[in-house]
Amino acid sequence: MVKPFTRGNIGQQPTRACIIDNSQMRSNHLPEETPFTDSGPAGQSAGRVRAFQERIHSLSNSIRIKLILGTLLLVIFYSVGNYLLIKTIVRPGHHALEQSIAQKDMERCISTLNREVQFLDVFATDWAAWDDTYDFIHNSSSDYIASNLPYSTFASNKINLIHYYNREGKLIWGKSFDLETGQQLSLKTFSFSGLPRLHPLLKHQDENSSKAGLLVTDKGAMIVASRPIITSQFEGPIGGTLIFGKLINEWLLKDMEKRIKVPFHYHLINDEKYHYDVPADVALQLDAGNTFGYSIGEQSLEVFSRYRDYQGRDALLLNTVSDRLITGNTNIILHYVLLSNIGVGLLAMVLLLFFHKKMIETVSKMFNISVLMSEIDPQNIEEGLSSIERNIIQLGQQLQYDFIGGGYAGHVLPKQEEEKSVMLWKMNVQLTKEIRERVKAEEALREIQQSLEERVHERTKVLTETNVRLEREIQERKKYQQQMELYQDQLRTLSTELLSIEERERSKIAEDLHDRIGQALSVTRMQIDGLIEEAGDDTIRGQLEKITGTLSQILQDTRTMTFELSPPILYELGLVPALDWLAEQFAEQHSLHVDIDVEELPENASRTCLTLLFRTIRELLINVVRHAQTDRAKVHTHLDGDVLNVSVSDQGVGFTVEKMGLDRRKNEIGFGLFSIQERVKSIGGSFTVNSSPGEGTTVFITVVMPCSREYETEGS
Repeated sequence: MVKPFTRGNIGQQPTRACIIDNSQMRSNHLPEETPFTDSGPAGQSAGRVRAFQERIHSLSNSIRIKLILGTLLLVIFYSVGNYLLIKTIVRPGHHALEQSIAQKDMERCISTLNREVQFLDVFATDWAAWDDTYDFIHNSSSDYIASNLPYSTFASNKINLIHYYNREGKLIWGKSFDLETGQQLSLKTFSFSGLPRLHPLLKHQDENSSKAGLLVTDKGAMIVASRPIITSQFEGPIGGTLIFGKLINEWLLKDMEKRIKVPFHYHLINDEKYHYDVPADVALQLDAGNTFGYSIGEQSLEVFSRYRDYQGRDALLLNTVSDRLITGNTNIILHYVLLSNIGVGLLAMVLLLFFHKKMIETVSKMFNISVLMSEIDPQNIEEGLSSIERNIIQLGQQLQYDFIGGGYAGHVLPKQEEEKSVMLWKMNVQLTKEIRERVKAEEALREIQQSLEERVHERTKVLTETNVRLEREIQERKKYQQQMELYQDQLRTLSTELLSIEERERSKIAEDLHDRIGQALSVTRMQIDGLIEEAGDDTIRGQLEKITGTLSQILQDTRTMTFELSPPILYELGLVPALDWLAEQFAEQHSLHVDIDVEELPENASRTCLTLLFRTIRELLINVVRHAQTDRAKVHTHLDGDVLNVSVSDQGVGFTVEKMGLDRRKNEIGFGLFSIQERVKSIGGSFTVNSSPGEGTTVFITVVMPCSREYETEGS
């Protein structure tokens, strides 16, 4: 233990050592002018001071290097952990999501191509099952060619090839055009001499046979549809074969891209360039039996799928390209994470070095104080810092008492001792401050370490939450889509119910007009006719005859309104007489000549179906009158088993189908067709519009008989 300073031992302490250590406190090293030697207590003390200072300096450099290396390792491990987390968990999930989106785009392309094949097959069916075509294949009438097979037929229907073959495979009539230039095409696949009798396109086993699909020609891929030529009643014997063809050119591809909003291309599998255009890894995936092949790049994802021809052989390789937006965002997030890790690591390194410097200064000052106290009492050098602090405080209290009391027992301290006491008092205060600062520095280091650990945990939590949020959004979108589909079904049901209510009200109004107003007008006219016979005055008789004429006109208008509201001819005689009557009305009232080529519906056709078909055809003809700017239209129906196909066409000005529903409040025809479409869907039917500016309009309606949803009117 260090001896406490008392009144009896203050003057006995070696003042030279205190002065030496005071100068050492100001410069952190022994003053050069002090004449120490290696011998004696003073020389040994100076040597110990130098050795300890060198040790402190070496330890400080070692701690500084360890702090820098530790911080770098922490940043590296944290960054590698984030990178592995994103690479092994987040990025694979994003890759799978991108592949799923790209695969759906490819499925939409295949579905669109299938719809083109189906549309061409339906169109070929309408032409092949026609009495005029059946007669033409036997007599080769020039009138049929002049009225039905001009170039406008090819251009308006976007068809490149129309060929008629008899039963032996001989070409009766056939032409093919390049619709972009208007020039005729020469296709080696379809020679002018005809096709072999056993050619697959000519093999039709019965009247309902169909050959439709893809065919590779010397001009590229072509969609073909082959149908047997039969009568309008779908009866044989088969007279020959009608083949329609549509080339898959750039124009058709762009048109399909506009409809589905997905860019795609195709490659001919038998082409010599096929192996050069298709990546090797994609070919291996498809050869392994996969439906889809993927080629993944840095910015885009390509999907490939094979498409078969009408004989079931691989003919085309379809290709779509999708941008990898999700992966790009993941890379940006990864860059931000790495940059933030580096920034946090540098900030932590600067703070640690700053606190390390402060700690070294504190240790150095504490060492100088220890040296000073050891010179005062050399036997207690190994005592701890706590004992030094305790003695310094006691010394300060004693000195303060002596100064305030003016000395003890009349003794006055010497000047050197007084200066040393003042210095020790100041050292006491400084030492207390250094100890507090050291405690604060240690607390700050602990807070920094805890903050770094919390940041690592937060970053990991954010990445996990992002992945969970993406999965939740996908589930919510699926749920929202299901709700929309349910809502659309409810709207269609409501539309059907409104149609049923409307028809009941129309029937009631028509019945009231016929039974009440019509009968009352008929009785009134009979009574006036009786007055005319009894009237003796010519003037009165003339006035009564005028009244009779007015009543006759009102009665005629009432009957017309009755037919328009709920035509009894539709329910009593059927759809064919009702449409004939409708054609007469349009010819008289609107100067529109309507060609009616319809079949009678089966007996199981419900009143709802009759009403819907009649009113739909009537509204489509009204659209022709209002917008088509033509004086001719055609209504054609064809019953294929339980499926009724209805088409209403004109050769008017046409319109752009894609813009039909952009603003239905301003576009009357768009809203009208949308209303008809929803009405047809409400009974399980389909509705298709084919139109282009300057090329006319054709509306196709398909309904399964009997209707799938029945809402019969009261009294039916």
